[in-house]
Amino acid sequence: MATLGAGQITPTERRGLTDALFLGNLTLDDLNYARRPFNDAYRLPLVNLSLDRPLDAADALLALHEKAGIGSLSAILRLARTDALDQAPAKLLSMPRGLPDPALMELPVGVRAPVETLVGALEDANFCIKSATSKLTAEEKRELIETLPLMANEEPSIAFSFTKRKTFERDRVLALLKKVDVNLIETAAIRLASTVESQIGALKQAGESIKDAFHQKLRIDGLTVDIAGSGDDVYDATDAVLTIDLGGHNRYTGRCGAGVGYAAVGIDLGDGATFDVTDLNVGAGVLGIGLEYVGGSDAVFRGKSLCFGAGLAGVGALMKESGWDSYTAVSLAEGYGEFGIGLLLDTGGNDHYDGNFNVQGAARTGGCGWLVDRKGDDVYHAGGLILNSPLFATVHYSNAQGYASGYREDDGGVSGGVGLLTDLQGDDNYLGETYCQAASYWFSLGSLYDRAGNDTYSAYHYAQASAMHCCGAYLFDLAGDDSYTIKYGAGHAIGHDYGVAMLLDRAGNDVYAAGDSKPGTGNANGLGLLLDSSGDDGYLGFGGVGNAARGAVSLGVFADLGGSNRYADTLIGSFGIVSGSMGIAWDSSGVMEVAPASGEAPAPPLAKPQPGSLARPSDAELERLYRKATQWRVGTATADVDSSLNQLIAIGLPAVEWMTTAHLARADRLQLRAFVAVVNAVGPAAKGFVADRVRSPDNIEATNALRIVTDGVIKEAGAYIPDALKRPALRRTAARAAGAAGSKESVPALIEMTKSGDQIDALAAVVALVQIGDDRAFATGTELLSSREFPVRKAAESLVAKFADRALPMAKTLIAASDETRARTGIEILGLLGDPSSLDAIGLALSDARPGVRVSALVALSGRIPSNLRGSVARLRSDPDPRVRAVASRVEFGR
Repeated sequence: MATLGAGQITPTERRGLTDALFLGNLTLDDLNYARRPFNDAYRLPLVNLSLDRPLDAADALLALHEKAGIGSLSAILRLARTDALDQAPAKLLSMPRGLPDPALMELPVGVRAPVETLVGALEDANFCIKSATSKLTAEEKRELIETLPLMANEEPSIAFSFTKRKTFERDRVLALLKKVDVNLIETAAIRLASTVESQIGALKQAGESIKDAFHQKLRIDGLTVDIAGSGDDVYDATDAVLTIDLGGHNRYTGRCGAGVGYAAVGIDLGDGATFDVTDLNVGAGVLGIGLEYVGGSDAVFRGKSLCFGAGLAGVGALMKESGWDSYTAVSLAEGYGEFGIGLLLDTGGNDHYDGNFNVQGAARTGGCGWLVDRKGDDVYHAGGLILNSPLFATVHYSNAQGYASGYREDDGGVSGGVGLLTDLQGDDNYLGETYCQAASYWFSLGSLYDRAGNDTYSAYHYAQASAMHCCGAYLFDLAGDDSYTIKYGAGHAIGHDYGVAMLLDRAGNDVYAAGDSKPGTGNANGLGLLLDSSGDDGYLGFGGVGNAARGAVSLGVFADLGGSNRYADTLIGSFGIVSGSMGIAWDSSGVMEVAPASGEAPAPPLAKPQPGSLARPSDAELERLYRKATQWRVGTATADVDSSLNQLIAIGLPAVEWMTTAHLARADRLQLRAFVAVVNAVGPAAKGFVADRVRSPDNIEATNALRIVTDGVIKEAGAYIPDALKRPALRRTAARAAGAAGSKESVPALIEMTKSGDQIDALAAVVALVQIGDDRAFATGTELLSSREFPVRKAAESLVAKFADRALPMAKTLIAASDETRARTGIEILGLLGDPSSLDAIGLALSDARPGVRVSALVALSGRIPSNLRGSVARLRSDPDPRVRAVASRVEFGR
């Protein structure tokens, strides 16, 4: 059982978060707003928990990481299956036993019984694998073995030695996987690991007692066994399913501990083993089970891809005991899982982990990739192979160190897995480029846990608790003086597009620095939460930033709960700030300066040409321009995108007609951006042409037309939207389009939609009603002020405030309510109104007996405090309540 402090968020930390949220009239329950715009059959419960109840997920992850501090390989595999993948054990199968194979008599006496037991365990595992894959033909098995690695990487430049295939069809792979009982393979792997562990002691004893050198390769019950004594041996066999070495300094160049449609085990009990191996090796399982146990002193592991703890529709695990070890791999290694479990467990020593891509606790769909290091001063390095282009010309993907990803599509795609890195002791260095150190993408979960030591985290972008698109990213560092450095941005707890990111540093004097440093950022309806519990910390930039999107709030929370903290160069007292939509910053005893804005702005677009100034070219030339115009407009692709868009604009309406006919029905998000740019530049005729496609019977085409209407603010579509709202597949997208188009015709349907049980749908409807501003929605707004979903409440405040004549008296009534939350809601509405009468009414609340009301009054008045109220505000800097004092100390008086 994990301790209270290590295994969950402490009461002190919860209280600190409660105080921070209090400033914004929020509670811990308000963190649990809806963030799942899509659902699919591959979603893991732990991923949903991170989106639905972020702090509960933090507790679950803290406990899971901490449990990895003890136990054998089989115990950690069991944790991965039950706690990470939420799988109950399958019913296991066993082979009927016959008489012992006479070949066993060829072995030294001391190893006969352990080998017989291990061969029997492998037979049982193979029996389970055969049953689990029995619905596949031999050709389908081979197809899965060859295409699963391609799908895992989605990177054609990484080749695999066991296949000449370069392409895959994801739907085909998924269809074949539905025929496989992966849970049975995982359960069989745990049983096999447990049996291996039960025989390690006997094998060690045999190694000590057998004096004569021997190395034998023989067939036992149809399985190839390669076994040697305590000499210095070389293993180059590729067909052995049981490899055992009892001692010595050994070298491996063949294949061991790798199961490809079967089960295999490797055991090395010597010192200083060296593994120089190719793909699919040393603790790798693809549609099978591969287990490797290595004891003794310093070992060297040099491999390519699919090695050192990699499981694809199976289980691959490597356990290394003690020693200063070195691991080098290309991809799908050092703890990688997809539709299975990949585990690397190192129990001690100062170790070095080096990998290029999808390594060091990484996962994709249905998988758990886990790297556990229990002791030592370790170095983790990932990157250097696959350029993150066109975003960067010289920076690479890492996809590592607690990283997971799904497969993103505009209609939902396929959810990802759970990637974990657990380091329990030592002064460690985490070095990466992009997507690393607790990062995630598309309905997945990435987490890094470092329990002790003075650690260094260094990355370039998308790192250190970075959740991109409907996913969870959790970085926990529980002790030591740590430094968190990001060279570009998007880190230090940034939740983007419904993403949830949390960085918890529990103790130590820490430094946070980034090129665009905003620790604790919520963006595009996401949640970013940075919590530093204690220590004298330094921050290059100031956090607690919420950036609104889709007409609704995001939530960024920065909370430092103790120590003498530095923000750039200036020292001041404790502070509390509520800003934007919606950012909260709370330092209960620190010092602060807001750092100047930094970061390089994107290049400005080229001037738009005159529509119709270019003749319509051939379809082939239009296709070429379209492909260039629909790249990601970043880095090296910026000039290409701008030039191609301008040519399409110059062609004018014929280009829009061709784009719509040829591509609208299957356009992705980047292509839709190009549609918006071209349609808006060409003008009314183009807008009308695209708006008419809202009526298309093809749901995908109609959805894409609605997205263009939304992003392009195309009013011409307003009359078509009520019918779209009646179609379930279009409803949410149509609601957003209704707001952008100002579709008054849609108001009755939108009012009804606010009652939806789907809170994301309800929020979209309220936001649309705010944008439309029709007074028929006022009563709906007042009802929603008490919604349990805080984004809905905030949108309802904006809706009510659209109608000043009715909002002003209602808000004054709310302020007088006995319920403090409702009173604060009234102040927030008055703040949205912002007229002199409203500001005077807020001023009366500065002397309210309730501290929360005083805080809300200060927040609402900041930057525009009437002269007659400035004395009252100044006096609150000496308020008895520290939260009120903190907010008052940062209030701007304005002119």
